[in-house]
Amino acid sequence: METRFASRPTASSLKKTSGLTAPSLMLARVLSAVNTRASIIILLAIFLPFAAISQRKISLQVKTFDQSMKPLGNIEISLNNSAYFMIGSKGTAIVELNETDTKITSVRVKDETIEPASWNVSKGVVEIVIRPKSYRIHHFVLRLPDGKPMPGASITYQGSLTIRSKSDPAGRFVLQLPVKEAVKSAEQFR
Repeated sequence: METRFASRPTASSLKKTSGLTAPSLMLARVLSAVNTRASIIILLAIFLPFAAISQRKISLQVKTFDQSMKPLGNIEISLNNSAYFMIGSKGTAIVELNETDTKITSVRVKDETIEPASWNVSKGVVEIVIRPKSYRIHHFVLRLPDGKPMPGASITYQGSLTIRSKSDPAGRFVLQLPVKEAVKSAEQFR
């Protein structure tokens, strides 16, 4: 059953037809007494503080260590895929994160020769252990003689290790090779 009002609804008519609670009735009274523009301003005044609360910033101390737990400085770190920031020469930095981003789910290091081994967050301090990478990622594209990509092909790499891979629909494939491994010729692929 639909209720139609010939004129602007009053708080008592709203209460009878809609079963609104006391706070909702107060808001209905205010909104029925003012025009639309003023209603929007009132709603913004009510809900804008809640939006500001969700954007609060939290300061965290970030410390980086090598595998023997000695401070490791002068490296660039990214937390949760955000922008990189510089760790000072003594292995520490202070960063601000949105309150909603304080759960650290990923850590990246800009230097491609090192990587995060582990990290821990406790009492406003993020401790990151950094280790040298034992591999490098190599990107390849497999093409036919006419230059078109070769999708879904099985590839075997013969080097210090035998590695198998498969090309994607664009003919691309990736190999993780030991740091000291060098791709010497196309004959290493079958």
